[in-house]
Amino acid sequence: MPACRLLRCCKWGIYNLVPILIVMCGVGGVPQKSPKKSRSFATGIFLLVVGAVCLGLAVTAVYSFVTLSRLRVDYLSNRCHEIAVAVDAPCARPRRISFEDKLMLMRS
Repeated sequence: MPACRLLRCCKWGIYNLVPILIVMCGVGGVPQKSPKKSRSFATGIFLLVVGAVCLGLAVTAVYSFVTLSRLRVDYLSNRCHEIAVAVDAPCARPRRISFEDKLMLMRS
């Protein structure tokens, strides 16, 4: 009985399984590992440069975030102080002048 009948491949039009098995398993019918692809020097440098650029962008983003957060806190603090001064100015009463001070002002 041919192998194609045992594996039921005849209905797909595959009658000779030997070339297919050699292609699938490699030479000698033993599965072969794919050969390692060696990276070229240019590829390694390219990956190194891309990694350095990404790291630099990340560091810059963190630095900008921290700086802008600090500036925001300073701005809000100064703005609150300005608002407090502006609100207190109309509410503040003029200082009362004592009688002695009035006399000194009139003499001068």
